[in-house]
Amino acid sequence: MRVQEMIQSAYYTFNTDNSNQRFNHDFLLSLNESLSEFSNYRKWGCLRALGNLTTTASTRTVALWDDYGTLFDVRGSIRCLAAAATSTSAIQFVAIDQMYSSYYSYSTEGTPTKCWIIGDDMYLSPIPDAAYTITALYYKRPAEITGLSGEIADPPSRYHEIIKRLVFKRLQENGYTSDREIMINESEIQKLYGQMAKDDNAAYGGMQIALYDDDYTTTIG
Repeated sequence: MRVQEMIQSAYYTFNTDNSNQRFNHDFLLSLNESLSEFSNYRKWGCLRALGNLTTTASTRTVALWDDYGTLFDVRGSIRCLAAAATSTSAIQFVAIDQMYSSYYSYSTEGTPTKCWIIGDDMYLSPIPDAAYTITALYYKRPAEITGLSGEIADPPSRYHEIIKRLVFKRLQENGYTSDREIMINESEIQKLYGQMAKDDNAAYGGMQIALYDDDYTTTIG
């Protein structure tokens, strides 16, 4: 859905137009807050992505994807592939305090077996001794909408109805009213969330995927 389509609906609902700059500002703010709320509500299959990271020899960190939200933290979901290999090995994600108390080595290099995340970087242990491809499942963070002519790419269009309801609810809470007497309450939102979650499970599978530590052959293009 284009942002213009959603704000046109908001203009109609709240009896205003594009000359109302305050409304335009509040709409964009509400839209980005609603996208963030949606992505944090649960681990949506529609936001699950598979991405590659390439390490540098003797460098512990590698920058995460620009749209990174959180890892799909299930055993076997993070894999490591050496440059000339076809078989991957699993990397274990560990909490920062556990990493430093149990596994951390200041200088040891080798094939990474563990990782942790600080800010926008993935940290690896041992320190990679060569270029490796790290393949991981993660959940995307919806891109910030900065203008009224943009596109809402994530989540997909089938989820945009709840985004619109969340936006309108925020606009109501900010004092905008309508002669159409719309009322969007928390009960309605939760009901719609429940339906969307069922649809998400049906389309993308549940919140757990069976992944295993055993090596497997993969092709990374």
